[in-house]
Amino acid sequence: PTVLCQPPNEWPAKAGPPCRHQKVGAIYFHDDFLVPTNEPNLLGAWQIQSGDWGLHSVKEDAAGQKTTKIGDLAPADVEFSANFYCLSGTGTVGLITAGHPFYDQYRLESAIRVVPGEMGLVFYFQDMTNYFAFTIRLEKDLSAPTRLTLWRVSSGQGGVRRQLAAATTRLTPGQWVLPRVAISANRIRCWLDDVPVLDVACELPPGGSFGFLVDSTESVRFDDVLVKSEDDLNLRDPAVIKFFTLLENGSFFPGNQ
Repeated sequence: PTVLCQPPNEWPAKAGPPCRHQKVGAIYFHDDFLVPTNEPNLLGAWQIQSGDWGLHSVKEDAAGQKTTKIGDLAPADVEFSANFYCLSGTGTVGLITAGHPFYDQYRLESAIRVVPGEMGLVFYFQDMTNYFAFTIRLEKDLSAPTRLTLWRVSSGQGGVRRQLAAATTRLTPGQWVLPRVAISANRIRCWLDDVPVLDVACELPPGGSFGFLVDSTESVRFDDVLVKSEDDLNLRDPAVIKFFTLLENGSFFPGNQ
C-alpha cells in the first residue's frame, strides 16, 4: 500500500483545520419501519430536512376501507402483520435522509407507492442545495406519460435543479414500484422494477447520505429501504479498464510505453 506522510515540522505555519481519519466499512442499511411497541422515536435513524413525515400503519388503511375501526376489540395488530408500518411523506420538495455524509459508492432502493406528484430517491445528500435525485412524476391526467428523471441540485450552480437524464413509462395511482440507483466511479445507473432505465457518466462529489423526496399534496409511502456498498467495477471501455489495472502482461492497452 501507498503511505503518505509529512513530518510535523514541515507543516505550513498557517495550516487549515486538522485532518482526521474516518474508519469506514462496507455500507449496509435496511429499514422496513417495523418499530418496537412503545418506541418513542418512530423515525429512528431518519432526519427530516423538509416537509411532513411520519409512519403510516395498515390500521389506518383498514379504518379507511371500513374493514375495522380504530379501537375495536380486534384491530389490526403489528404482531400479525408482515408489513404493518411504512414511511409516509407530503409537502413541497419534502426531504428526509439517513446515513452519513461520507457514504459513497452505494446502491439504494425502496418500494414507493406512487400518487399524482413527484417522488423518489435522494442520494449523495450534503444539504438542501447539494444532492442528487432519481424521481417519478405522475400527472393527474392519466393519459400523460409518467416521467422518470435523474437530476441534481448544486450550490455551485445557484442551488438550481439540473436534469441529467430522463425517460418515460406508464404508471397508475396507488401502484407500488421499486426504483433503484447505483453510484460508483463517476457513474449513476437507475432501474425501475429491475428494468434499467438510465445510465449516466457524471463527475460525483466525495459522497453523501441518502433518503427520499416528495412533492405532492397526497401522502407518498415508502417501504423496505435497502442500501449497500456498490462493488461493481465500471468496465465500459479500455480507458476505464486501464484505470483499475494493477499489472499488464503484454500490450493490451494501445500506446503504452
